[in-house]
Amino acid sequence: MAGVHVYATSQDLTLATSAGWKTLLMYTEAAGGRSRLRSWGVYPRGTVNSDKPIQMRLIKASAAGTGGTAVTPQVTNGVAEAARGTFKDATGTFSVEPTPTGQSLDQKSAHPQGGIEYPSVDPNERMIGQNEIWLVQYQNNAGAAIVVTADLAMEQ
Repeated sequence: MAGVHVYATSQDLTLATSAGWKTLLMYTEAAGGRSRLRSWGVYPRGTVNSDKPIQMRLIKASAAGTGGTAVTPQVTNGVAEAARGTFKDATGTFSVEPTPTGQSLDQKSAHPQGGIEYPSVDPNERMIGQNEIWLVQYQNNAGAAIVVTADLAMEQ
């Protein structure tokens, strides 16, 4: 790893009430590359105090699905190197959702009126291998559409 700090955030996305997990942000690692996850987050901007919490998870995927919109990541520590890998958000929606595999790497819930950044306690535990696909997903049982953004921060 070259110590390149990369940050990608989704555009504003409206979470519909979901009957299952839906993808907000997807990262596919480059061939021959590895990254270390620094943090991930989901930031709801709901308007109803009594809405139920939104469930969120970080999970690997075995297939990227179809659709999504490319996200241009930022190099945040001034290193003159381009970010590797591919980021997509659900702005253009996924006509076929990515296929999650295995158990969640991390799972949280947040009140619809406040988001949280989830730092990796030990970044060495969250290594993204070559060609791996990682997803930030949500399940919205709040009963209302809620606008959110999601992000991933990593070291490459």
